[in-house]
Amino acid sequence: MKLAEIEQEALALPDRARASLAAKLLDTLPPPGTDVADEEVEQREREMDSGQVTAISHEEFVRRVQEQRGRSAGSITRLFRETSQGFCGTTTASTAGWATSFGRS
Repeated sequence: MKLAEIEQEALALPDRARASLAAKLLDTLPPPGTDVADEEVEQREREMDSGQVTAISHEEFVRRVQEQRGRSAGSITRLFRETSQGFCGTTTASTAGWATSFGRS
């Protein structure tokens, strides 16, 4: 069976069955943030060590995201790049996952 046929069959299902299928398919995917490359983590660690970027707290991160609501995910990502702010520890991976979840390319 081809993908187009599977999609057509799935779209013809009742709402509850489609929702159940979607949930089952999503459960097979890795959680956001697990696709962060080692190279990116190492680069961010080098930036932190060199003083090129400054770590911010989770609270500051949340505040900035809330400030930027209404802008596109790309605008939020650019904000953090432009302000030369970095994230340390596990926050780096979760931040990358967050950006990936909202369509950073």
